[in-house]
Amino acid sequence: MWVGPLPEFERLYAVPQAKPSFDTATDEEWRAVPLLTPRQAVAMWFTADELAGEWSAEDVDDLIEMLPPAIQPIATEVFVRRLARCFSDVADRIAVGAVGEMELARCTGDEWAVHRILEAAQDWLATLHDTMSTDNLAEDFARETSATWLDEVDGDDFASNIVERVLQDSDVEWVYEAVPDAFERAHPELDQFGLANLHPSQWFLPFNNVEDLDAS
Repeated sequence: MWVGPLPEFERLYAVPQAKPSFDTATDEEWRAVPLLTPRQAVAMWFTADELAGEWSAEDVDDLIEMLPPAIQPIATEVFVRRLARCFSDVADRIAVGAVGEMELARCTGDEWAVHRILEAAQDWLATLHDTMSTDNLAEDFARETSATWLDEVDGDDFASNIVERVLQDSDVEWVYEAVPDAFERAHPELDQFGLANLHPSQWFLPFNNVEDLDAS
């Protein structure tokens, strides 16, 4: 769980007064536009932090059932707890504005975690606005922070293009289509198909084109 002052979401993800023009904007002007809005960043950070706690503490067998079917037969407690760190790492990066496609997800485990975070973030925002609910973590968080980050802006939903902005690709979702014993057989040569690091033994290896800043 996060300990310390809340991240400066409104500064890190400040929405520009006017978006750059597609016809005239320079690369530098586009780079200055945050990839997430404050509302998206808050929702993703909060849920990433919550998921990190769940995957660190909940029953391993229950968590394994949440993994893709092809992964479940060979998933271990070590694998599950390492996924908890992926959620935590992603939360830490969102907290400092490191959400570029070479920053936010630096291994397959991170990539899988981001997809789950996006799903949970949508549910979290729905819970936050549910007037029938008065006793939940989302509302506690909202009461303790500035309400301005809740303001919706253009392009602020959780449509699929958010994945395109913060991830290099979504190859990890391929594992949901894999046959149940896909990874129990000999180590698959997935790299030749452009599907790198999808075998569970490779989920936590840093991608070749990113710096493993979180190595320990």
